[in-house]
Amino acid sequence: MQSSVHRLGTQPLQGNRDMKKLNNLTADHLRTCITDCNIYTRRFFRCWLDGSYKGEEHYTANCIYLKTFNEPKHLRRFVISEWCDYIAEEYDCSTSTVMRHMVSTLTAEELEQLNAELIDDALDLVRDQLEVA
Repeated sequence: MQSSVHRLGTQPLQGNRDMKKLNNLTADHLRTCITDCNIYTRRFFRCWLDGSYKGEEHYTANCIYLKTFNEPKHLRRFVISEWCDYIAEEYDCSTSTVMRHMVSTLTAEELEQLNAELIDDALDLVRDQLEVA
């Protein structure tokens, strides 16, 4: 009978394998995501938001959320969640691994700068609709 207890060193933990998948998402690359809205990672994030990955229902849900909950704390929560879901999909890992990677790779100030840029990307989806209202 095999023991279900994990012994350190006998097999890698899932989180460690997931973290290795994010090796290409370097601090330099993430810092470029703050300053360059045309870097492929940001462009594909906008595709994620517009339903290109998960379909029209995802796009519609994003638009409804952004129009309904457009206060800063809700927008911040939304883009963090969507960014982590998008990166997890792209790098085939868990969203919690993405969150750990982001926090360990960027400073708090850089994370907030990235959040501000991602909020702007998200609001671009509904900007015309918000201006009409």
